[in-house]
Amino acid sequence: MAINIDELNDLLTQAGIELEKRKLVLKEAEELEQEKKDEKAANKGPKATKEFVVIIRGEPELKDKIQQAWIVQRKAEADNSCLVNEIKEVAREFNVGQKRQKRVVNAFRDVFRYVKRSFWKPKDIMVKTKEPVQVVIIEKEYINE
Repeated sequence: MAINIDELNDLLTQAGIELEKRKLVLKEAEELEQEKKDEKAANKGPKATKEFVVIIRGEPELKDKIQQAWIVQRKAEADNSCLVNEIKEVAREFNVGQKRQKRVVNAFRDVFRYVKRSFWKPKDIMVKTKEPVQVVIIEKEYINE
């Protein structure tokens, strides 16, 4: 439970405790609170990293063919058949629209990694992963097969 220093000070004042003793008690309470915070931070440990994983149901031969995947989000009614062409257009606009040619985007991995959100927004594409994600292939549709 956290100690509220102001409430403690009010309680000590109402109890008629002298100013010097109140200061000592408040100082001890603050030190105790700081020790609790430090202990909690020490016990916390490093934050676990998370990653996206794409699971595809298909033939086992796909394992050798699929090498990289990225996650993008679009509106439900969007036509996904032209998605690759829209990604190419975004890359073209990025390459033409740069004031200084720091980086020319030629590969798909670079498009997802370096192109800013302002270039994706007109196409209603939201990039969820800048780095490629792991792809897992499962052969069977049902769990108990």
